[in-house]
Amino acid sequence: MSLVPSKRIISLCSDFGTQDYRLSSLKAEVLKSNPQISILDISHEVTPFDLTEAAFLVSNAIPHFPSQSIHVVWVFNTSDDQGIIVAKWNDQFIIAPDNGLIGLITSHDPELEIFRISDDCYSYKKRIADTIKILLEQEQLGSYFELMHNPVHKISLNPVYQKDRIQARVIYIDRYGNIIFNIKREPFKEVCVGRNFSFNTPAHQIISNFNLQQLERENGAFYVNFTDSGYLKLALCGAEASSTLDIKKDDTIQILFE
Repeated sequence: MSLVPSKRIISLCSDFGTQDYRLSSLKAEVLKSNPQISILDISHEVTPFDLTEAAFLVSNAIPHFPSQSIHVVWVFNTSDDQGIIVAKWNDQFIIAPDNGLIGLITSHDPELEIFRISDDCYSYKKRIADTIKILLEQEQLGSYFELMHNPVHKISLNPVYQKDRIQARVIYIDRYGNIIFNIKREPFKEVCVGRNFSFNTPAHQIISNFNLQQLERENGAFYVNFTDSGYLKLALCGAEASSTLDIKKDDTIQILFE
């Protein structure tokens, strides 16, 4: 009995929403040229033009995809868009505008290989579909596209680290009101070194006595953990931490260590 090879997965993430034709026309163009694929949506509710939010969503989703998956991330930031690029990263492929998105997704990994598909973003649906076809046929990207070393570089705001505190920024609030900060697991642990810590909110509320070893999650209690791509998350069991603390995206928070 012969085994039928599994379909290659194409993920899509955009700021298109679902109220007009943009998303369906992109999917139709991709499927028309590549009927053998499976399309999986990451999100199409990215805040319009918000590259940081798109990068956060994609970076948390990618670890769960099989190797050789292809990710189309289409969020414009019109003042910075310099064409269309495709990157090979950790045995995955990412297609995006050349506007800094890929660097934000991959944290500017030096192992990243980036190729230029075009110098502009016109006819992007067809160009994306054609690039996916090349990838599905396992063609060498270098045979079709120019290897590039100077994509648009977007610098995200980094936390400010001090011995007994970190100044962090809220980069995302999810559907459940969990608060995600621009702090990764390893740098946080290096400052924390096992100490208890507290959050000082913009309204000067102190949410205290956290410890990374604390795993109990009682209803009505705050707790911390990390997202799939390693970002620090503050949550409230059974309720929304963001509305309870009146914290919004882009707010600055002080994390204080004992």
